[in-house]
Amino acid sequence: MQTSAEGVNLIEVRWGKVTSVRIYPDTAMLERTLQRIAAKGTAEALAAPITS
Repeated sequence: MQTSAEGVNLIEVRWGKVTSVRIYPDTAMLERTLQRIAAKGTAEALAAPITS
């Protein structure tokens, strides 16, 4: 199965070193994907986000 993700990745580089990475996924697509994965039996797909 081939998967893909859409969104925006912002990478800040200073003096040749990555200093910041920000990932902004398409959250609507992500939600649909997690719902599909959960429907196939992976309950963790609907687990609460890790916040710490």
